[in-house]
Amino acid sequence: MQEIYSLMFYKNVNLKKIVFRKELITIIILFFTIHLSAQLNSEVGYSGAYLKADLTNTIINRYNSGSNMLTEMKDLNYVGGFHFGLMYRIGILKIGGSWEGLSAKRVGIEGELNANFAIEKKLYFYFNSLSVNIEFLYRNFGIGGTADKNIYKLKTIINGTTSKIPVIEEGFNSSKLYLIFYLRGSDKIGIAFKPYVRVPWRALSIEKMADYLNVQQNSAFKSEKFMQFGVTFVLLNGSQKDF
Repeated sequence: MQEIYSLMFYKNVNLKKIVFRKELITIIILFFTIHLSAQLNSEVGYSGAYLKADLTNTIINRYNSGSNMLTEMKDLNYVGGFHFGLMYRIGILKIGGSWEGLSAKRVGIEGELNANFAIEKKLYFYFNSLSVNIEFLYRNFGIGGTADKNIYKLKTIINGTTSKIPVIEEGFNSSKLYLIFYLRGSDKIGIAFKPYVRVPWRALSIEKMADYLNVQQNSAFKSEKFMQFGVTFVLLNGSQKDF
């Protein structure tokens, strides 16, 4: 019975990965076949954000102070990654969807230099989002907002292994509000800068991170919202507005 359960779990995990990959591949293909519709724009670019992670950084700092560190683990302040989107334009209104994958890596090394002994702990943070977007763009300026389905993952690599092991994996919803600064490059190409704030609808559990770093549990280490303040730079491909 245990073998059957393990096999079912393994297949479910793989199914999630397959669906996610298909969504991402579909968006990329649409970006390069955008000329099928004059009102359709694809966008590809990069997002970088300051992450409000006070409790997570408190855990990191307690890990640094409670261990004999050869290299201290740095605070988690910034995340970055790629952005893909597909938008349909109706006058000043644009509606569509986007995918964004933000990540960061943190490393700490504890041990004794003279004893030639050390333990390296790596943390990989992932914030992936699939969004429904609505924008209002007039000439070179606009505003936009999203409703997002997100997955937060924290992974690590245990000594002696090469695969990333999940520490935390949790889904949540959020909303993003942003400004738009648009520049038309040609009749088919444009660029846009989108400073934004993303607000999660609820807090996420961080207890397992404290357990992994052997930090004594505290009632404050239950959860954190991870609000983001960032900017997205995108290249627009498709028919551009002629002002």
